[in-house]
Amino acid sequence: MAIFAYTGIPGSGKTYEVVSSVILEAFKKGRCIVTNIEGIDEQRFIDYCLSTSKLTRSDLGSILKVTDDDCQRDDFFPFKGSVGTICKAGDLICLDEIWRIFPSDKIHENHRSFIAEHRHFTNENGDCCDLVVINQAISGVPRFIKDRVETTFVMKKMTMLGSSRRYRVDVFTGAKVNKSTLVAQYHNKYNNAIFALYKSFDGINGKQNVVDGRQNIFKSPQFLFTVFFGLVCIFGSGYLLMSLIDKNTQSPAPLKVPIKNNECVKLVSVKKIGDITMFTIKKGDKYERVGNLNNYNVCNLSKFERKSTR
Repeated sequence: MAIFAYTGIPGSGKTYEVVSSVILEAFKKGRCIVTNIEGIDEQRFIDYCLSTSKLTRSDLGSILKVTDDDCQRDDFFPFKGSVGTICKAGDLICLDEIWRIFPSDKIHENHRSFIAEHRHFTNENGDCCDLVVINQAISGVPRFIKDRVETTFVMKKMTMLGSSRRYRVDVFTGAKVNKSTLVAQYHNKYNNAIFALYKSFDGINGKQNVVDGRQNIFKSPQFLFTVFFGLVCIFGSGYLLMSLIDKNTQSPAPLKVPIKNNECVKLVSVKKIGDITMFTIKKGDKYERVGNLNNYNVCNLSKFERKSTR
């Protein structure tokens, strides 16, 4: 038998996680499940499985709903030499709000026998009992049980991220919940079809409202300021970069060569040599090379005629 603990504050998804990931999967495999989870209904499980899978009724298991008082009875768990107990060998036993069943470490001897000698309680198929305890904190689980917990699942709300439809699951080895024992972490999304299989609130299924939106990190002034400042930096940097690119790609201003007469003047080519920019211009039928340093024409370097090679 393995003992698993599912913990989390009210509304964190711990009961939902047990129903969706533990009870439903075991039910599909034909196991017998004993639980005190409020509002759980076997017929709803049957209808859900038949409508969402290719399983038949004979493939499915059974669910026995018990009360907290039933869980405290001497004959609730099977024990050495017992006959006619509520739970049978090989059952999956899921107990919600374990602090109500075992308010202290005063556990009945028959219950201690079951928890300590679980390997002896197997059914005809060789299946051992599995015990799942659900509580708001692992510290509230009786030490006799806690010392034998194989894996602890901690459910956390995602309201800080503005999501009321998701929750996070942290998985730890043993009953110690710290960074050194953390082995996995994943996120789950609520499914209304799973909620219909049980009742997560006393009375009718309730809706939990957020009474103070400041717990949502996306609504905090610090986050909004950070987003605004980040957008300003992004757009400012983009504008500056585009300005530099545009400046570097502008064509050089044409050379203004004073015209001394009515001859036609035309810029032929521009060439950079050191600090001097060389301009070749055409004046009528003649060509000249003019040097330009620091935007001043320094001299007419040469005059020449281009002769045809033909």
